[in-house]
Amino acid sequence: MPYPSIDLLAAAADGLRDRDPLAVISIPALLRGARRSGIAPTDLQKFGSREENDILNAFKVGEGSKPFLAVWNQPPQMVRRDYSGSTLQAKRTRDALGRAIFSDKVNPQTNKRTHFGLKSDAGIVLGAERPKVPKICLAAWLGRKEDVTEISDLLDWFDDEFPLDGTDLDAVYTSDIPAEIASLQRPLSVTLPTNEEILARLGVKAPVTSVPETVLAQATAATVLDDDLEWTRDVCVYTLRNPNPQAIAEEVLADLERRNIELPDAARLVRRCVTALLLGHLILQGPPGTGKTTLARALARGFRAQLIESTATSDWSPYHVVGGLRPNAAGGLSPSYGKVAQAALSCAEIVRDAANAEAAEVDRDDPALFDLNSVASTSTGDLQAAWLFIDEFNRADIDKAIGSLYTMLSSCDPEHLHDTPIDLWFETTPGRGKLWVPARFRIIGAMNDLDTSFVNRISQGLTRRFQFIHIGVPKVTGTEQVPISSELESAFAGAYASLDRTYGSALTLPVAEDLRSKLDAELQILQSVVDHLRKPNSGAGWPVGTAQIVDVLRTVQLQSVANNPDEQREALDFALADLLVPQMSFMDDAQFESFSVLFEEHSLVAAHDALRHLFNPHTLS
Repeated sequence: MPYPSIDLLAAAADGLRDRDPLAVISIPALLRGARRSGIAPTDLQKFGSREENDILNAFKVGEGSKPFLAVWNQPPQMVRRDYSGSTLQAKRTRDALGRAIFSDKVNPQTNKRTHFGLKSDAGIVLGAERPKVPKICLAAWLGRKEDVTEISDLLDWFDDEFPLDGTDLDAVYTSDIPAEIASLQRPLSVTLPTNEEILARLGVKAPVTSVPETVLAQATAATVLDDDLEWTRDVCVYTLRNPNPQAIAEEVLADLERRNIELPDAARLVRRCVTALLLGHLILQGPPGTGKTTLARALARGFRAQLIESTATSDWSPYHVVGGLRPNAAGGLSPSYGKVAQAALSCAEIVRDAANAEAAEVDRDDPALFDLNSVASTSTGDLQAAWLFIDEFNRADIDKAIGSLYTMLSSCDPEHLHDTPIDLWFETTPGRGKLWVPARFRIIGAMNDLDTSFVNRISQGLTRRFQFIHIGVPKVTGTEQVPISSELESAFAGAYASLDRTYGSALTLPVAEDLRSKLDAELQILQSVVDHLRKPNSGAGWPVGTAQIVDVLRTVQLQSVANNPDEQREALDFALADLLVPQMSFMDDAQFESFSVLFEEHSLVAAHDALRHLFNPHTLS
């Protein structure tokens, strides 16, 4: 019962190593599917990961082991168990060559990509881009468990199992037998080569089989650190799914409305931010309290991205951003990942989990309609990525801290990221020296452009790698007909919701509508104060943020629960004095005079005294 020998398999692996995976795995899978369904390869409608997995199985070298793909690595090594086959899906649907070979369209109802088989000129396109694939090399691996008597039987088996009829794939596959195979003295073997023999012959380390599948499936992010990072190269190609700016913007706006957040010209602002994130990294800049962090979180939710939050400080260095070495309990040094590297790795793990979800669903009724970029991950909910949020972005000397990532940050294009991994110089474990950043990864920064005395400048080179969007204060004001603006109404509702979440179980709060009616007079005063601070009758104003208004209202609401109505005005006065006025540093003489008159007009004595003390700390009360 002759089978392809170990010598033939080794020579075939050499013959496949530099060939395109689409030609070695995907197209044979499609050809077999077309033959079994009796449909021409150019008309095949059901084709996806399930069919490719059948071909991948031919390259496995043990029960539960990872597929051995001799064509993708030099020297040959195994693709990770927890990322089986997903790279092929990316190559079909995301790479330019794959899109030129396979015809497909997007289903408008499901927003999923539907595969329609090969394009009519697929062979010409692929043949012009890549060297030909010897059929015998593919036949040896795909048919290594077939019982044959002559090496020519393998070619006949291949032609029968993967017919090229109705295609121009003769430009891709050749029946010529390479000299290395033709000269073999033992191309066939009376026994089937064992997996251990194959691994030893090809110089590949045997897979660990003592760890149960369930344990591997439950591996955490910390466990991944014990493995190599070569798998991140595969996941870097996946772009953000469902890239519809209008749909995402509408979801973000609805989210903000549910949370009682009002931003200036919110619809246009959110659309600009969504578009910026679809294309690259984003910086939100503006005065304190204008909602930069709140907006960043809403944008991440709209994109189904986990937001990993950090705050930059003046001592940030490349160690804090990329990583380095730190002392360990044994008295030595261990690798420590910086903010960007750790967030990028978390993002890669989420994308990988989405790939696992795809592999887990290959048996659904119509796998051809299944697409990684439209599927929810089984282990991370509906997440598609992890992003890094850096608050107080310019508190650090960010050019120095992030300088080594300049090239990587210049584009979120998959091809660019594939060529520019992060150099983890501090890693000494083989396979962990480079980290590929997913095309779904984003950095959102928030920077205060008001306290210029305490922040660092950002170079033009770094500025080019982000889109900067300014968030100002809302322009809505109180009017004679509507004395309380929509901004203050939203701020009041947001403050009440926050108070209810914090102390609702321990404190008897009035019904929101009753409390709103009770504090109507104070709200009108606060509205007048905010309007005139932002836009005084003359001179420069002060950009009071909505978050600062919420802070004042939370204080007033909490005190009003127990206070007498006569004390509500005092509660507002002290809230302004304690929360708002201290943030008005660096006001000029004209602003001081204007704001002093404003507080005096409303009999806000505490606020007036606080303002005077802030302007001149040596003034006696």
